[in-house]
Amino acid sequence: MGRSFQDLFGVRKFIIGGVHLLPLPGTPGYDSGGGMDRIFHRAREDALRLIEGGVDAILFANEADAPYQTQVGPEIPSAMTSCIAGLKNELTVPFGVNMLLDPIAGVAVAHATGGKFVRGYFSGGYVGDMGIMNTRAAEALRFRRLIGAEDVRLINNLTCAFGVPLAFRDLAALVHGAVFHSRVDALAVSGQAAGFAADLDALSKVRQVSREIAVLVGTGVTKENVRSMLQVADGAIVASSLNVGGMAMNPVDLDRVKEFMAVVKAFRQELEEGVFRSAGKE
Repeated sequence: MGRSFQDLFGVRKFIIGGVHLLPLPGTPGYDSGGGMDRIFHRAREDALRLIEGGVDAILFANEADAPYQTQVGPEIPSAMTSCIAGLKNELTVPFGVNMLLDPIAGVAVAHATGGKFVRGYFSGGYVGDMGIMNTRAAEALRFRRLIGAEDVRLINNLTCAFGVPLAFRDLAALVHGAVFHSRVDALAVSGQAAGFAADLDALSKVRQVSREIAVLVGTGVTKENVRSMLQVADGAIVASSLNVGGMAMNPVDLDRVKEFMAVVKAFRQELEEGVFRSAGKE
């Protein structure tokens, strides 16, 4: 059984705000003129705005490093570790790592920096924009054990944001494989790409067959749809809609974060009041 994320964040219907790092060294979009200083200062500004706006956790992702690699070189985790380590003392909420598309490197960075969770692909195989991708759950879990990082929780991308599964099994079978074979702590259901909303029917199906671990919305959550998403899911990972203009690689917009979290907090309050009313009738 996966470990509780509600206990980790101390709140129901939690929101993980995404910090999309600028292109890291060695990647096609890397700005050698701005260097690591530019990457660090942008990440710091984004993270602090998300926290000021009220999110419950931060997820650092190398979103701008496309085309992604299933095994990144040492320059990528080194750069991400340097960036996170430089600002972690200013973070007042838990944080995690999304190392696209190398979950082993993600576990390493999380463990080195004090991250509490890693998002990645830990089950299945996919074909799509990056070619054929075989996930590396067996290696990732053994590596996590080897380095003593078993406190790092795993969020499995149950649906692929840039491809389709090679095994066309139904969602119930995919959930079973992720939970019992890959031993993950949470499942993320996403849309067809970053910024695209997850399918509510698929999300509901995953929730129905996955009562023992957390179910998250992985993409496309906005202030307009967050209530409907959180009626089903335990939480959400939100990035693009909190950025300037709603664009994936723009800086975080503090006003957008505050507006979004105001909707979330109102929804939480309604849930609490509903629980209290139900308890009073018994």
